[in-house]
Amino acid sequence: MEIKDFFMCIFLHLDLFRPSLFPLSSLRKFPRNVISLFATSSAHRRDAATSAAVCGVRFESPVALCPLSFSPFSNMVSKRVQTALAVLLPGLLLAKSGVQRVDAQVDAEDLLRLNIPNDCPVQQEQTNFQMAEFTGVPFNATCQRYCAEHPECAAFTYHADSRRCVLHSRTGNLAEKATARFSRKRCPTCLLDNFNVADTEDDYLVIAMTVQGCASECRTRGCNFYVYDKESKKCHFKRHRDGIQSAIRPQQGLQVGFHNCRNTDSWCFAPNHTLQGETLKTTTASGPLHCSEICLNHAGCAAFSFDVGSKACHLKPASAFDHVAPQNGSFFGPPGCGLPPACETQGKRRAGDFLMSFSPNSIKTNKGCQRRCQENHRCFHYSFGPEGCFLHGLNSVAEDVEGYISGDTNCGI
Repeated sequence: MEIKDFFMCIFLHLDLFRPSLFPLSSLRKFPRNVISLFATSSAHRRDAATSAAVCGVRFESPVALCPLSFSPFSNMVSKRVQTALAVLLPGLLLAKSGVQRVDAQVDAEDLLRLNIPNDCPVQQEQTNFQMAEFTGVPFNATCQRYCAEHPECAAFTYHADSRRCVLHSRTGNLAEKATARFSRKRCPTCLLDNFNVADTEDDYLVIAMTVQGCASECRTRGCNFYVYDKESKKCHFKRHRDGIQSAIRPQQGLQVGFHNCRNTDSWCFAPNHTLQGETLKTTTASGPLHCSEICLNHAGCAAFSFDVGSKACHLKPASAFDHVAPQNGSFFGPPGCGLPPACETQGKRRAGDFLMSFSPNSIKTNKGCQRRCQENHRCFHYSFGPEGCFLHGLNSVAEDVEGYISGDTNCGI
């Protein structure tokens, strides 16, 4: 085994590999027996599989090429050394490839956060409903992953000073603490699938292997919004300006993200603007968020317009985005702010590990079903079809059933 191959094996076995650190052209220049992509967790497998598909290389198990055992080897190496390797190894690997690496400010925690579209943990700790505790946890993102993979975990608290990760069975009492990070199990994403920010200038343009890498680079550079092209892998950073939400328009193949949405349920709403033109239905709602939820659960609704004074909720088709107009006291936006991009399969229905169901009268769209699954911390899979919406846990299996759509809450997170 050549020294470059050996370093690649160390890099991958230490769980430090992230495709977004390597330019696409450099991945293509490595020999195929070196660039086989490895992964040791579900989140990393998604990253590796994406890169494998793009670069035309194999995706196989960690023991396929490297004569190292992952657990014993990684346990011998301190976290300080792992962090150093994370910085040095990409340069060593690319040294003889003839490709210049794009420098970026990436620390060790960023390497783990690339699978998380936004930073939703807050400086608080939960003081009750503790169900499990782990010590020696290096990063907040690691604790978040533990919670995501545990079917009973509803929230977590990470204590940076003691490196403790506490999982909670339900949300409860919160207290301010500077060295703690609290979050619910699932951070709603600051991402809209198949949308663009129209008629705005790019502040910067980079190539990113994944939308998570695009989001991370946006945070690093302090951009406001980013637009990611899934086919070309181009990541467009948008200039800071007020009211940019009013420029959001549907466009296939693109994803719009916000750098840091604290109000994750309404980050994509445009204040003091309305949608004119055709209306599918008008009803009443308690607020713009409620109106958005009504739109999410109405077949054919691509946008909503809400009037604060009258509480009127107007459900709109996609063509309404061509008729944006300023109007004080109104909001408009697409449905499903904070809902991850769907990972769905047609003609499939989940079986086993059943949690609950909703009738076709209460849940009328697959997106509405996805929302119900997202809100249930035990739900990992959902199915939507003629008989309604069905939520299932981690251990369900997919069966062939015509007329159904099956989805996975972890896809896109």
